[in-house]
Amino acid sequence: MNDIVSEQFTKAVTSHSEGRLAEAVAQYDELLKLNPQFAPAHSNRGAALNSLHQFEAALESCNRAIALNPRYAEAYNNKAVTLQHLRRWQESLESLEKAAAFKPNYTEAHNNRGITLRSLGRREEALRAFDRAIALRPDYIEALVNKGITLRDLRRFEEALFFFDSAIRMRPDVASSHFNRGRTLNDLNRHDEALKSFDDTIALNPRFADAFHEKGNVLRIMRRFDEALASYESALALNPNIAAFHNDKAAALRDTGRLEEAIQACNEAIRLQPNY
Repeated sequence: MNDIVSEQFTKAVTSHSEGRLAEAVAQYDELLKLNPQFAPAHSNRGAALNSLHQFEAALESCNRAIALNPRYAEAYNNKAVTLQHLRRWQESLESLEKAAAFKPNYTEAHNNRGITLRSLGRREEALRAFDRAIALRPDYIEALVNKGITLRDLRRFEEALFFFDSAIRMRPDVASSHFNRGRTLNDLNRHDEALKSFDDTIALNPRFADAFHEKGNVLRIMRRFDEALASYESALALNPNIAAFHNDKAAALRDTGRLEEAIQACNEAIRLQPNY
């Protein structure tokens, strides 16, 4: 790799890591004009395109990287993440198996493999994949949270809570840890603690619509209907296109005797998702 290519690659990676994704793609494109055979630029370009939700173009870039270097673990991982977004789970798994085979200590590949296995309903295998990622990197917050989510799927709530609490102790500023802790506390009927976790989530990320929705659900269980409605309204202000938000708002309106408004909310849920 000559100095000009190296400098251009560094610029592109910096733009990418700072979230300037369109700029990064343009810089990878310029680099590839200089050296079309540079596999890392194709792979990273695919990752940036994936973040821009340009999934087919992302796949094309990852496949080009793999064609240039058939043992390129990072390219297989980037391809797999794009396939996850496309819900092509079996293909994602196949790509992650290759990533892990070519780079056995690749923590991200093991974590992503767990995500894909969970989505395929293979939760015990998913747990083992998350365990492998955590063994390689004990402070890997995403893997800790993903293991907790999978344990919650299996209704192993106390175990799930342990992993969310562990993640929060290591990194208290990650909203998803608090959010999933709140959901698990709600499963355990520890409603006051669940509310606190959802409030912590919202403090960290005021645009976390699902946190407002889940907070509304807990408030409704506690029969604090007006507060529940306010929380559902906050969720809908952030994302008005989720049928469940309208449906649960309808339930709270019904609970307060506002039946006509409840019917309107139900109708909106059905409009968004006719089979709801």
